[in-house]
Amino acid sequence: MQLFCFHCAGGSSNMFGEWELPGMDIVGIDLPGRGIRVNEPFLDQFDQAVEDLANKVISLRNPRQTWGVFGHSMGGLLAYEVSRRLQEYQVQCRILSGINPINRYGGGVKLLDEDDHTIVGRLADLGGLPKKYKDHPMFVKWFAPILRADLSLVKTFRYTETKSTIRTYIVNGLDDILTRKAGEADWKEVIPENMEYVSIEGGHFSILQNPEVVHRLVKSSFKKLGVTSC
Repeated sequence: MQLFCFHCAGGSSNMFGEWELPGMDIVGIDLPGRGIRVNEPFLDQFDQAVEDLANKVISLRNPRQTWGVFGHSMGGLLAYEVSRRLQEYQVQCRILSGINPINRYGGGVKLLDEDDHTIVGRLADLGGLPKKYKDHPMFVKWFAPILRADLSLVKTFRYTETKSTIRTYIVNGLDDILTRKAGEADWKEVIPENMEYVSIEGGHFSILQNPEVVHRLVKSSFKKLGVTSC
């Protein structure tokens, strides 16, 4: 099975570089402006990013393999929308982590009004990068534009209500301050069927250190379909 993975704001496909899950090919995909696409200009419109990533998935997809998507935080928004638009390609499952109900996004990101040090510091406080970097002037100068470009994507996201047969798993940390005010009941308003809400120990980025959770959920999706192997 191929699992296409979408990174969080400020991240890159390197986030998934050490994931080794039995029976699965992990395919990390970079947005323009980072990772192997560092020389490409940033995108600041969500629809542009979805079109870009959907085309990447189509070009990299092996038609002889089943496939699914994983996305963390902002990457969860992207994974949701890419999989929604590519349903005709028989996506097996989608796993969204560090994310609130999808209908709560779009229209405003207060953090964009803050200065660069505050934006970078917020990510450090969530555990997304070592705290020593949030007060490093050169790092802040380099990294803040990446975060701002990604937050602009979130700002331009618009929820589209749709019925989907894609098996969906929501994975949030019990101590994640960004998602703890929403739970399974809130998600069922958005995805009433074929959805499972999973809570794990840790904060916003805990899933990245526990990829075995992702593997377990992928196997669960196959079991529900009566398939014995990835």
